[in-house]
Amino acid sequence: MVAWDIRPQGVQGQLKVVGTHAGDLEKALTALMATVSEAAQAAGTAVPGSQATTPLQGPVAPGQAPLSRQALGPVAAALGEYLGERE
Repeated sequence: MVAWDIRPQGVQGQLKVVGTHAGDLEKALTALMATVSEAAQAAGTAVPGSQATTPLQGPVAPGQAPLSRQALGPVAAALGEYLGERE
C-alpha cells in the first residue's frame, strides 16, 4: 500500500485555486439569473395589459405584498421550468 503524503501548503494552494474558480462561477450564475429574469419580464404575456394579473384572494399579513401577481407568459414559464430543472 502506498503511503499518503499530504502537505498542508499544497492543500492550502489548491483551496485558493478552487475558491477563485468558485467566485468566478458565482459571478457567472448571478449574471445568468439577472439576464433570464430580464428576458422573462420582457417576453410579456398573451393577455393585454391590465388583464395580465393572477388575482388571488385571502388574508395578507400586515406589511406583506398582496397575493395578486403578474401573470406569466409562455416564454417566462418555460424559462422558469428550465431554471428549475437546472437547479
